[in-house]
Amino acid sequence: MLVEHTLTVTAKCPINGSHDVYNVTFRLNRLVNVEELLKVAEGYTRQSVYQEDLTQQLSNLFQCEVESHGSHSNVMTRVVCQHVTSCERDSEASDKVIE
Repeated sequence: MLVEHTLTVTAKCPINGSHDVYNVTFRLNRLVNVEELLKVAEGYTRQSVYQEDLTQQLSNLFQCEVESHGSHSNVMTRVVCQHVTSCERDSEASDKVIE
């Protein structure tokens, strides 16, 4: 099963404080209460956050792939984040060799 939910998320730009609008798609393999997605999205309205961080936070929170589209100074930006478990993060860190 693949479930996709797309909604609009508004957040404040950390650089100039303007409101940025993002189209965000959640891709899940399970059911999620749409009202929960909307409640979390509404919580970002007053927060200053970069699009990349917002997308990763949503991915981690809902443990799914999240894709966001936004415009910054006439530059369209697409961000795709996969949920990473702590075991995966630990494994990736141990794979890196420090020289």
